Amino acid sequence: MGILISKKNQSSQRNCFVDANWGGKGNRSTHGYLVMHGLNPIAWQSKRQTTIASSTAQAEYMALLFSATETLWLYHLLHNILKNTPPTLLLDNKTSVGILTDWMNCKQTRHLIRDFSIIKEYVATRKLTLQCISTSNQLADIMTKPLGSMKTKQFISEINCL
Repeated sequence: MGILISKKNQSSQRNCFVDANWGGKGNRSTHGYLVMHGLNPIAWQSKRQTTIASSTAQAEYMALLFSATETLWLYHLLHNILKNTPPTLLLDNKTSVGILTDWMNCKQTRHLIRDFSIIKEYVATRKLTLQCISTSNQLADIMTKPLGSMKTKQFISEINCL
């Protein structure tokens, strides 16, 4: 298997697909991210979270925090070379996006307020943007859970793997 780097229809937009699987082995959630520059994958990781999440929203948020840090590091590394726009983090969890964009204040997540402030600051200072996407378009799914053959083939095609 290899990765095909393509300039065809190349955009300077960098998107980071972020996903988490709540619970899992030993009650530790798994998170994953995939950073795409245009149509090309440039970074990805799947990792078991070190802290036990008490909800899906918390697992997704912890994935978002880790992914945002990694994506911003890449942005600063590539900014002088590529002169591109700030990255967009793509999540399929509306609750996490709602908490971070201030339309939702939830008692169950008040213990995360300090951590949420970091991402809110990144969004407020336009270092990154957040966007909710449908689960069927979440390319980071393959980093967090086993998928069927059709979904795996779709994923491989969408990230230009050979």
